[in-house]
Amino acid sequence: MEPYRVVYYGGFWYLIGNEPATGILKRYALDKIKDLRLMTSRFKSIPGDLDSVLKGSANIWFSGEKNLEVKVLFDKKAGDYFKRRKMFPTQEIKEERPDGSLVVTFRVGHYDAIRHILKSWIPNMIILEPEEFRLSLIEDVRGWLKRQTKMDFSLRSK
Repeated sequence: MEPYRVVYYGGFWYLIGNEPATGILKRYALDKIKDLRLMTSRFKSIPGDLDSVLKGSANIWFSGEKNLEVKVLFDKKAGDYFKRRKMFPTQEIKEERPDGSLVVTFRVGHYDAIRHILKSWIPNMIILEPEEFRLSLIEDVRGWLKRQTKMDFSLRSK
């Protein structure tokens, strides 16, 4: 790995760097790094756009390329918040509907960049596109409901 920066996101420290074999900008939680070995070789330089990539990220799931688009319908209650302030760096309001709801798009390099933010807006949103991301989030919620049901039952039986 070519180490570029140590950054702080959401209460954790991460090492950001390039993986030479793939050319992918990766992140590693500092508290999870084990068996660290220093190399004698050096790398060329830190990419010139690294700071702008990091500043344009809402969380650790950043990417230089934001080639994925997520389209979401927010109801009136949530829509008001999205009109008042940008909740995510690449947020773009595409449509304001007469009922006060909004269609908003988010450009991301990885779906996890927006996944947890959108979960916080349940039940006030519907993912319109892409379908595979919508289904993945539904599975997350189903898993959570299943765990809640098991927990609720086990607590009542004690």
